[in-house]
Amino acid sequence: MGDITGLVLISGLSINNAIYISESRKTHIAFRVREKIQSIMVTSLTNMAAAIPLMILAKNSFSTALATSIFWGTIGSLLVTLFLFPAVWSVPNSLKKTIKTAV
Repeated sequence: MGDITGLVLISGLSINNAIYISESRKTHIAFRVREKIQSIMVTSLTNMAAAIPLMILAKNSFSTALATSIFWGTIGSLLVTLFLFPAVWSVPNSLKKTIKTAV
């Protein structure tokens, strides 16, 4: 049950990071990520640092599963936010440019 709760928390963090990047006023996605990377890294590292004592010192399985899923899920969410989301975001823009030059 703790792992499911942790995954819900991590999905919220990941969605918030994606929204945070997409709401930037910059035009190119790389500039958006560079503009927002510091706050995304601080949030993620804080989540991971908070989960470490709970992972080590927890006595019950719920807390251990929760902390483990938060720790590793935050790493995965950070990688998705910094690498996969910008790549997927840039695909429609490159398709628009390709279609405009072909027509």
